[in-house]
Amino acid sequence: MVSFQQVQLIRLSHQWTRQNQQVFWQKILHLNVPERVRVFVWLAVKGKLSTNSVRKFRHLTYDDKCPECKEVPETNFHCLRDCVVAKAVWSKIIPSNRQQQFFGVEVDEWFQKNLMDNSQGGWPGDWASYFCLLTWYIWKCRNDTVFKGIRMSPSTLHNYVTSKASEWIKAWESGKVGNRSINKLPRSEILISWSALPGGYVKLNSDGAAQITSGVANARGVLRNSYGD
Repeated sequence: MVSFQQVQLIRLSHQWTRQNQQVFWQKILHLNVPERVRVFVWLAVKGKLSTNSVRKFRHLTYDDKCPECKEVPETNFHCLRDCVVAKAVWSKIIPSNRQQQFFGVEVDEWFQKNLMDNSQGGWPGDWASYFCLLTWYIWKCRNDTVFKGIRMSPSTLHNYVTSKASEWIKAWESGKVGNRSINKLPRSEILISWSALPGGYVKLNSDGAAQITSGVANARGVLRNSYGD
C-alpha cells in the first residue's frame, strides 16, 4: 500500500513540474556535491529511495517499520527527518529559532525550502549543498544499520555526518575536488607505468592519503626488484 507521504511526494513532483521545473531541477544539477548525492536527492524528491516501506511493497522484506525507532513505517521523510535518530541530529544543526519551521513543514515543502532558500539552516555558506550532504550521510548510516548491523548513537551520528559534510564543503571551496573551474584548465595526458631498475636494486613505490578534519592518515608501499618480484 502506498503511504500518504509517498502520495504527497508524487503530487509534489507533478506540482513542481508545472510551476518551476527548470529552476528547481537546475538547482539540484548545480549543487556543489558529488554526483551520487545529486542522484540521491533526485530519488528522495521523487519518493524512490529504498526505504522499508518500498522494500515491503516490492516483497524484499516482511517488515516496513523504521529500523531505528521501530515504531512507524519507514518512509523517505521519516528516515531523513522525523525518526528520533535523524531528528536528534538535525536538532543539533538547525538553530533553535528555526527549528519550528524546519520540523513543521510538510514533506511537499521540506526539500523545496531547503534547496531554494539558502537562509533556512542558518549556515553561513552554501546551505543547499550542505543540507543535501547531511541527508545523504544520514541515509548512508541508515543503510549501514539495515544491511551491516552497524548502529551509531545520535551524538556519534551527528559528529560523523557533520564532519563528513563539512570536509566535502571545505575540499570543494579549496578547489581540491569537484570544482568545475578546475576542469577548464588545459590538460595533457601522461601515461605512467612501472619501470625496472638495473639488477641488484629494489624500488619502493608508495602512496598515501589523509583526512584534513580528523587528522587520520594511512600509507602503503610495494618493494620490487629489477624483475618486478
